[in-house]
Amino acid sequence: MDLISEQLGPEAKVKVVIERGKIGLTLELDTKGLDGKVGLFVDSEYFLDELAKAIDGKIDDAVINILKTALKAL
Repeated sequence: MDLISEQLGPEAKVKVVIERGKIGLTLELDTKGLDGKVGLFVDSEYFLDELAKAIDGKIDDAVINILKTALKAL
C-alpha cells in the first residue's frame, strides 16, 4: 500500500509504503546517464514500539497497539 508517492522533480521521486508488515521509504533517480534506487525498510511493529517508548503517557500506547494490529493485516 502506497502512503506517499510524489515526484520530487522531473528525474526523482519518493515513495512511502507499507509492505509485508514493514514501513518502507524508497527514493528513485532516473536521469540520462545515471539511474538509481535506494530503499529503507523497518519492521512496523519495531517502529511503533520505539515510537511508543518516545511518547509519554498511556493513551498513545492504546492507539499504537491498534495500529500494530491493523498493519499486521496488510
